[in-house]
Amino acid sequence: MPGLSRSSRLRQSGYTLEALFVLWGVRLALYLLPYHRVKRLFQRSAHVAPRRSLAAVLTNFRTAVHFTPKATCLVQAVAGQHLLASYGYASVLHLGVARAHGKFKAHAWLCHSDVPVIGTISNLDEYRPLGEYSTVAVTRRLS
Repeated sequence: MPGLSRSSRLRQSGYTLEALFVLWGVRLALYLLPYHRVKRLFQRSAHVAPRRSLAAVLTNFRTAVHFTPKATCLVQAVAGQHLLASYGYASVLHLGVARAHGKFKAHAWLCHSDVPVIGTISNLDEYRPLGEYSTVAVTRRLS
């Protein structure tokens, strides 16, 4: 992170660490629990964080993915949806299947405003959607 002050570098590292904890948490939860329980668990645990740009959230998230073993497309999509919601961004998690060489392939990806932001692959249009799971942005309560 050349050109950034020390406090900015520390803040960026903290955001990446947050994304890493979410990814590892989702990875472990999906290993131990069925998907519907993981989804409910992470929806309940969403907190409200100060708003950051979508690009900044995604940059830190993509950095954290590199340090998460077996971060499958499903792990990334679920963790990404939780992280985006915590920063006030609504998203839709898509699950789809495709057939290639006589075998089925499955894929999960996350869209924000109908644009894929996590799990983008070159042949995404070949996947037939099986389900969509929306989340609304977490907002602050005014009291």
